[in-house]
Amino acid sequence: MIARNISQALCSGNETLIKEAFITIRNNYPSMDLSEYHYLVDWVESSEDYFGEPTLEARWIHWCTKATSISVADDNKTDIPLLIGCLKSLHLFKAYLNKISNIPETIGNCTFLEKIDLSNNYLTNLPDTWSTLDNLSFLALNGNRIKQLPPSLADCSSLRKLNLRNNKISTIPNSFGSSSSLKIIMGCNNAFKEIPNGLSGMTSLFMLYFRENTIKNIDSSVSVLGKLPNLRGLDLSSCKISSIPSSLKRITQLKRLNLYGNPLPESEIAKAEELLPECTIITYPHSFIDPD
Repeated sequence: MIARNISQALCSGNETLIKEAFITIRNNYPSMDLSEYHYLVDWVESSEDYFGEPTLEARWIHWCTKATSISVADDNKTDIPLLIGCLKSLHLFKAYLNKISNIPETIGNCTFLEKIDLSNNYLTNLPDTWSTLDNLSFLALNGNRIKQLPPSLADCSSLRKLNLRNNKISTIPNSFGSSSSLKIIMGCNNAFKEIPNGLSGMTSLFMLYFRENTIKNIDSSVSVLGKLPNLRGLDLSSCKISSIPSSLKRITQLKRLNLYGNPLPESEIAKAEELLPECTIITYPHSFIDPD
């Protein structure tokens, strides 16, 4: 119980409580194992400059109460410390271009996080503790080995942009349908065979990037796309689409549809243009930018 109380104080983010905890350790528990605490500050400082006193106490107080931005990018990291949740003041966390295979559940304790970039790592699974990250607006998970998304990811009430490119994802949890904040989802080069039903009902979704997937038939996806009232741009370039269904005319909210790189004859392109007269149909190499 005493060890638990000390741990809670050290991870409180409160400088006074942290100092009192270290005093208690020095006076009563000098042999207490603090290796995990050393590991966290060493892990962070491997790519960050620290110019304060070299003691664990000073370093711990600095990172837990004052650090708002941490970048350990391109540093051969293989994990994220379990105590990452003790960094209460974090707003920006970058750990891209490493070899990280797991995100600890304690990431959910960093409730002030606004941006996370964990792109180009070795991630295969994600924790289901995202619902507490109410300030998170940007999440980059591209370039990993992820197959499934946790339902709680949709509970990030401020999440605007989600980058899932270059993974192995084939579906989206139904919980995403209740998201009222997500505006851009980048799901290019995954294992999607259709636009997933989990997107249905997303009222704020503005741009959907699904190029380089194995989508062949978009007729089954029209019902989902029709339930995205603010969708303006849809990138389905370099998929496997060979025909345009008449039901495409129901997606009247679209302003740009990228079909470049699909095995579509000119007659099918003309059909798409006829069905969506207010939409620009892109059939050439194009930098697909947000429509006005």
